[in-house]
Amino acid sequence: MKKEMNDYKQAITERYSPARTVEESTHRLSTEEICAAINKINPGVDISASEVYDLMKSAGFRFVAVPGTIGLQFKWILIEK
Repeated sequence: MKKEMNDYKQAITERYSPARTVEESTHRLSTEEICAAINKINPGVDISASEVYDLMKSAGFRFVAVPGTIGLQFKWILIEK
């Protein structure tokens, strides 16, 4: 993982912990939402969905098909510390 990706991983894990279930999560974010947030604060990084997926998986986060949504929507489940 590139150094700047490790910086984003550290920033995310300082604020959030992985949730085990949707019910215990405080935040549910799509890969695209995370990409947009990172690219907004640092447009030069141009992070891809694939890089976000790898970053979140390596940090121990998991994504689920959130119940109660229309259609099939996958979200990363996080707990704010």
